[in-house]
This record gives sequence, C-alpha cells and structure tokens, in this order.
Amino acid sequence: MSRRSENHPRVAISRAGTRSQKRRGGFAPLLEKTCHSGIDPIVIIHDLRHFALMRFLSALLACAITSSSAAALAAPDARAQDAADAFSQLCVSMFIGGKAGADPKRFDVTKLDDATRKQIKPDIKASTLWDVHAKASDASMLVHYEPSGMCVVEIAEADEASVQSAVAQAAADAAASLDTTVIAQAGETRQVGGLEATTSSWRFRSEGREVLIMVTTLPVSKFMIQHVLTASYVR
Repeated sequence: MSRRSENHPRVAISRAGTRSQKRRGGFAPLLEKTCHSGIDPIVIIHDLRHFALMRFLSALLACAITSSSAAALAAPDARAQDAADAFSQLCVSMFIGGKAGADPKRFDVTKLDDATRKQIKPDIKASTLWDVHAKASDASMLVHYEPSGMCVVEIAEADEASVQSAVAQAAADAAASLDTTVIAQAGETRQVGGLEATTSSWRFRSEGREVLIMVTTLPVSKFMIQHVLTASYVR
C-alpha cells in the first residue's frame, strides 16, 4: 500500500510543488519586497541587469587573462631554439665529427674587426669574434673559439627555461647521432650581479673522448650577455 502511494502521480506532484516552493528565489522575492517598500521595480531590474553584466564581463576578462598567461608560459622562446641550433652547427658539430658552419638561410654571420672585438670582449683570448643573428627570431649571439679548444656562444637575450631545455635537447641529439648516451651532470647555482646564475651540463662519448656541453643562464637580461653556452672536450 505504501509503495503505491509513493509512486502515485498526485503524491509526486505534491512533493515537487513543495520543493519548488522551498527553492523559490531569484528576482521574484526581491521584487515583492521592493513593491512593498515603495521603490520603483524598474530601477531594481536595471541595477540587477547591470550587476549581472559586470559579473559576466569580469569573468570573461579573467578567463582571457588566464588563457593568455597559460599560452605565454607554454610557448617556448623561438630565440632560445635558434640559439641552440646555432650552437649545434657552429660548436657541437666539431666535437661529433662534423664541420662548423651556420645555415645561411637561418643565420647571418659577421666577422667583427679587431677594434670592435677588443671593445666588446676585451677579456677573451680568441683572435676572432663573430656576430650571429637569427633571421626568424631576431636572436643575437656572439661566437668565438678559445685557444684551449672550447667553443663559446653567448646569447644576448632569451627566456631562461627555453634556453636550458633547448640546449639539453641539443646535447641529447648530438649523443644520439653517435649512438651513445648523454649523461646530465648535477646543476649548480651562484650569485652574479645580484642574480642567480644556473649552470647545467651534459657529457657524452665521441671518438674515444668525452665531450662536455655546458650552459650558464640568468633569469633576466641585466647585462650585455644573458646566457653562455660552451662545448669542449673534458680534460
């Protein structure tokens, strides 16, 4: 008997009506209260619509800012990738049995005269300094070869995390081309001019010798050079 009464249409309708009364809300109660208070309901409706519109626009703006911020964080810096590629072509290639040379379709390479070299980098021992410019990303680099056999690429400006990731991939690709394994070394940090400099390095075997790929990065571009990439044999 109780089961039939629970499933009876009238009982269901009655319960639904009770729930709807309990849940009564929105504009109706407010308008009833407004009518009794003597305030013009049209004014209240106008204010409510304005409030709802402002809430909607605020939510839309917050969503747009969040989306753009996420996209910016997710997108790697093209300058970092171009710099890592120039490093691979001009430096790393010499340590894996190749020849140094930048792709002319992607990079402009200019040999600086002695006066300019001494003015820009008076501390280096290299007799030649090249200015390398990436055509697509506008990345700017200085490249030189130390008498000790180290090849150096200095990047003027690029996102730090993107540079670290791109150089790590360059080291992995170089090792893969030799069918060997790249070994990541423990990273180091130190203070440079009030900024935290991070040094990361990787090693792999090439023609019976061990190659060391190293990158030292800064979080922001405070000086003429923000990041330094090196390739050399381990001594």
